[in-house]
Amino acid sequence: ISSNHADRQFLQRVLELVHLEMSDQTFGVDELARQMAMSRTQLNRKLRDLLDQSTNKFIQSCRLQKAVELLKVSGHNISDIAHSTGFSSDAYFVKCFKDHFGTSPGKYFTKP
Repeated sequence: ISSNHADRQFLQRVLELVHLEMSDQTFGVDELARQMAMSRTQLNRKLRDLLDQSTNKFIQSCRLQKAVELLKVSGHNISDIAHSTGFSSDAYFVKCFKDHFGTSPGKYFTKP
């Protein structure tokens, strides 16, 4: 990540917006770009330059990191976590989780 102060502020703002809107299933690249007062292309280019990741992947990564935090807390089932992190279906959540972490959400903390 860049040591440039402006880039750090930019990333902090993007993270804040993603975390604020995380549970909204309709929140995506277009809405984030609008809230950042940028075009979709500009936002994608900036995140690729800073993080080597597309905007969509960045949002998904944030959602999955939040899901891991929620998995640590007892009493949350996979369906609740999927919906509270903005995934529209449990199956898609499990697929994305497995692609990102290499294991299913249910097995994440039990893997050797």
